[in-house]
Amino acid sequence: MEKTRRICPRAALSLLLALSVLAAPALAEGTRELVPVGRTVGIEASTDGLLVVSLSEVETAEGKVSPAAEGGIQPGDMIVRLGNCEVSTSEDFAKAAACLDGSPVAVQLMRGGELIQYTVTPALSAEDGCWRLGLWLRDGIAGIGTVTFYDPETGLFGALALPLGFASLAMLRDLSAAVVLAPFVGAFMSDTGAFFAGRAFGKRKLAPAVSPNKTVAGCIGGFAGSIVGMAVFHIIVKAAVHLDIGWAT
Repeated sequence: MEKTRRICPRAALSLLLALSVLAAPALAEGTRELVPVGRTVGIEASTDGLLVVSLSEVETAEGKVSPAAEGGIQPGDMIVRLGNCEVSTSEDFAKAAACLDGSPVAVQLMRGGELIQYTVTPALSAEDGCWRLGLWLRDGIAGIGTVTFYDPETGLFGALALPLGFASLAMLRDLSAAVVLAPFVGAFMSDTGAFFAGRAFGKRKLAPAVSPNKTVAGCIGGFAGSIVGMAVFHIIVKAAVHLDIGWAT
């Protein structure tokens, strides 16, 4: 029995090495060399219409209603026409929406490659006296990002666009301010921890080819800083909820 136990690990190791040798040529064929970049770049992109980021409620004299949701519009739809007006920018939509008078209006949109038309009845806002559809829209993004890698064979590259992440904050509008603040607190504490840990203990570089100034100590400090920061923020939010402070509820 003892002899069998000794042979089994050796046999398994031999089989693993054999499979590695046989698979090496196939893996080598499928590999592709990418060039790390890590450079800042300006990014601008537009959409073929107005992208529905989220649906919202309109505060009326009778209570809250959501005309767009009741009409069948969904987040992710691409609005191309409002009434008799084609809309491709936020300015186009604002001009068309200024003509709303409370009567049902036709909204044409693209969903899954198909052109669909819905009829939506605007609601009169009790806040500003304007007719609203209850839509959060976006016609494009512009800002800065980071090119992460470049493929010399195809010319393709990967990039992280910061405005995309910030645009999604509109979807958090119905939640508490604490939810919106949470990612900023985590990012701030991560950067703070990384900075001080890197300054004090940073000797070994993390990835010099991608970011020459990043260190292993800074990475660990950033991770620890975000955990501590979010833990403290959680305690503060719980205390604020207990005291019934508005921003936390």
